[in-house]
Amino acid sequence: MRLRTIYVKPKTTIKNPMNYKYSYLLKNIKITSLNQVYQTDITYIQMFRGFMYMATIIDVYSRKILN
Repeated sequence: MRLRTIYVKPKTTIKNPMNYKYSYLLKNIKITSLNQVYQTDITYIQMFRGFMYMATIIDVYSRKILN
């Protein structure tokens, strides 16, 4: 059917090749308990009028969303 959107999609992940790329710092760490490591995520959500950001804080060990 070749359906396509009729609006411009947001470009939130454009990388600049001049920026420094950090290595993954938790590669050699064993996560063994709650509240040891957290991660964050920001999601871009389309609303009826415009867009909204949803930010979350996640405990890596239990994978529960804290906020």
